[in-house]
Amino acid sequence: KTVNGNSLLGGGDLVVGGAAFAALITEPTTSRTLVLTDAGSYLRHTNASASTVTVAPQASVAWIANTEIHIRRAAAGNLTLTPGAGVTLNAPSGGTLVLTDRMSVTLKRVASDAWDVIGQTVAA
Repeated sequence: KTVNGNSLLGGGDLVVGGAAFAALITEPTTSRTLVLTDAGSYLRHTNASASTVTVAPQASVAWIANTEIHIRRAAAGNLTLTPGAGVTLNAPSGGTLVLTDRMSVTLKRVASDAWDVIGQTVAA
């Protein structure tokens, strides 16, 4: 903690804020619209029927710059990522906005109403 007798951190303990891990949210329904509290979360979709996740527009949700949301399809049936009004979802190269069982993606907000979809989706 010292260099040449001088403290690098000063007195007391170094405290780092923020959660150590993303919150785990199990989603049993077939339809979900993302909300601000989903930012930084890990959503596991467990309903075996066809399901959708809608990314709400900036006009509805005050998304913070660089927001990330992790999504996993943890059941049979397709999970389709759906853009809200005015939202652009940039699918992975050669992919779509559809996930099947055990596929995972990260949604990364890259601009107002623009999100990159990073990960594995059904081939186009």
